[in-house]
Amino acid sequence: MKNLLEIIKHYELIYFLFLRDFKSRYKQSLLGFAWAIIQPVVMMIVFTVVFSKIGRFPSEGVPYPVFSYTNLLPWLFFVRATTTAITSLTGHATLLTKINFPRAVLPISSILSSVVDFLLGVTVLVLLMIIYKVPISPGFIWIFPALFGIFLLSAGLSFLGSAVNVFYRDVNFTWPIVSQVWMYLCPIIYPVSMVPERFVNLYMLNPMASFLYTIQGAIFGAHGIGANHLLVAMTISSVIFLLGIVVFHRLEKDFADII
Repeated sequence: MKNLLEIIKHYELIYFLFLRDFKSRYKQSLLGFAWAIIQPVVMMIVFTVVFSKIGRFPSEGVPYPVFSYTNLLPWLFFVRATTTAITSLTGHATLLTKINFPRAVLPISSILSSVVDFLLGVTVLVLLMIIYKVPISPGFIWIFPALFGIFLLSAGLSFLGSAVNVFYRDVNFTWPIVSQVWMYLCPIIYPVSMVPERFVNLYMLNPMASFLYTIQGAIFGAHGIGANHLLVAMTISSVIFLLGIVVFHRLEKDFADII
């Protein structure tokens, strides 16, 4: 609790770092903030051509572009947040060695900059649902605990990954490979209905799979929200979050010496 209060007291530093990171990401770019939208849109188009038109993958009874884009938005937030946060400590070596402040401020500011990208992408999702005339499910409210779970999981892995990356830079190179493989273990390009029934419970132990399944149910209403799976995913994410905080706190005192 003491560490949390200390972090909150440095909200101005968090805001400054968040603003700097977000601006520098698109600095000297002709399209600027539009890149936050271009990536998921391009991936959605490629997925639609390859997996819907050629592969004939089902899409929970909704147009495949809407289905894939809905899944890509939270997934890309998860990947962007963790990827940038993992290098947040090593990327601010000068700050770590010269200024005294809670080190957790750095991964937190990195995650927040990815939240803005996500919100920009939501505008395209709304537009797609209007174009394809996809109504919002009455259970839309369930999207919020699922998104919170993704944020919790992202924060836990960010604390854990950024702390370990100070000592072993291999984390920075390993995570893109892990996240790429992880994507195919989630219902992003295919629905959960394609997973053999005997493997569904095992499949849903993947928290991102459960969160995306809940989001699909909340928006499209094509299936239930999977409350039991969501509860398990939230529990796993909470454990990872607490583990990330503990590891980060224990290693924090050595960051300035190692980096």
